[in-house]
Amino acid sequence: MTIVEYDENGRILSVITYPVSDQEVTEMPLYQGRLFLPLGYLIDWNNDYVRDGEIVKRPSSGIVLDGHVLRGVAEGSTVTIDGQDYTADGTDIELDFEFPGNYLVRVSLWPYLDYEVFYEAHA
Repeated sequence: MTIVEYDENGRILSVITYPVSDQEVTEMPLYQGRLFLPLGYLIDWNNDYVRDGEIVKRPSSGIVLDGHVLRGVAEGSTVTIDGQDYTADGTDIELDFEFPGNYLVRVSLWPYLDYEVFYEAHA
């Protein structure tokens, strides 16, 4: 049996596997934040989460880089540019840098997969 513990947002916190019988599984207490899955069930920590009591794949964010504009960034997303965090307001984000160079841009909003892109700014 595989026991998956998760938080209120569906983030997987721990995965433990025990070689126990079906009878022992039915005697274990169930509570919010714990799933019991068949022995050998594989969890992909980076791409899975728990929704409605089931393990599901995290969805794509749908963000696209169109020239120098990030489109499809949802309100409340955290946009990280070279270690500096910003909170998105739901509008398109224009990437404009004072100095030329390569910048790592990451957009995060649970449960969506993070969007990452290296953006090359020109003079």
